[in-house]
Amino acid sequence: MQYSREDDGWGYKDMDESMHPYFYSCPLKYLRMVPVVTCQEWREIVHEHHAKLKRKREARKLAKAGA
Repeated sequence: MQYSREDDGWGYKDMDESMHPYFYSCPLKYLRMVPVVTCQEWREIVHEHHAKLKRKREARKLAKAGA
């Protein structure tokens, strides 16, 4: 489905993982809800994104504990 309004300057377009969207903060629980994988590469990048965020949170937690 696609929707746009020229006078408002915005639009909407459905995207699925096979389109390899450049949006990697998709919640992991959403990936678990859709077990049919259409783009393994995109899912791996999403998992890497979340792993990186987890490492950052852990590093901040250690820094606060050491301060």
